[in-house]
Amino acid sequence: MNANGSPCRVAILGFDLETNAWAPSVGRAQFEECIYLVGQEIAEDLSRQNPKCPLEVRGFVDRMGERRPWEPVYVFIASCGGAGPIEQGFLDELLDETRRAFAAAGPIGAVYIAGHGAAVGTENPEPDATLYETVRACVHHTHRSSRRSICTRLFQSEWWMLRTFSALIARTRMSISMSGAPKPPTR
Repeated sequence: MNANGSPCRVAILGFDLETNAWAPSVGRAQFEECIYLVGQEIAEDLSRQNPKCPLEVRGFVDRMGERRPWEPVYVFIASCGGAGPIEQGFLDELLDETRRAFAAAGPIGAVYIAGHGAAVGTENPEPDATLYETVRACVHHTHRSSRRSICTRLFQSEWWMLRTFSALIARTRMSISMSGAPKPPTR
């Protein structure tokens, strides 16, 4: 619950592409063959017996439903597994969809991104980072005055989400930089 008694609104989006630089580039058509859901299509998919949404999204939504009143704000889920670089035109579509969804959604209390972290684009060397920057800009733009209270609430009452998010960051950080040869994780 938010301070005003309304359920916490959580934006949910996912981007999963493990780029094989030797494979042909992928665009909207290839993502649609795998998983490409926008807005309410995500809710419809999650209500099916065998949803296509990635397990981490299904698990997050299920767990949030068990914890407290909340309202999911579905943005997009785009997953193509292992494939070639994402075409710049489709990446631009995803970023535009993100901006539109946040602009239309109104106040958001938290953001959940199911990300892989190993995407490369035909023009953009780090599409994952660009997506995260776009989300950050959208949240900053819509919550300039309330950003501090959101962070305070998260640190006081949502510590379990932050632990999960830290694990996600650790998982993606290993492959976020694609400017050189992949480096094995240090232990």
